[in-house]
Amino acid sequence: MQTLGFRRPNQVREAVYRHLKDLLLSGRFAPGERLSEPLLAQELGVSRTPVREALMRLAEEGLVELVPGRGARVRAFSPEEVEEVYGVRALLEGEAAREAALRATPWELAELEARLKAIDEAPREDYPEQMRRD
Repeated sequence: MQTLGFRRPNQVREAVYRHLKDLLLSGRFAPGERLSEPLLAQELGVSRTPVREALMRLAEEGLVELVPGRGARVRAFSPEEVEEVYGVRALLEGEAAREAALRATPWELAELEARLKAIDEAPREDYPEQMRRD
């Protein structure tokens, strides 16, 4: 893991949160894996406080579970939860796409076409990165 080079508390707090969220969403940690505050703080080169705050924020978002007396662990999602999230996402994305298409300028449509083409042409090993950007 990389150390974060920020000095101001708000920058550190936000950088730690974003970095841990990126790691979680990229699959760096397995579902159910314990997340050690001291170890994460050491690896990121920060104190435990911004790590603790980031874990609490990630717990509020449902990505991490805080277990009293045991710390934090990566939340495991049931197949039903995943299906529900993807169902809601499909509904929202469909409506957002419809609205965007109605309001898009020719330049925006050309930009969208170029991005879709890049995704279609991306090598399979780049798919995790494409999904992260999505």
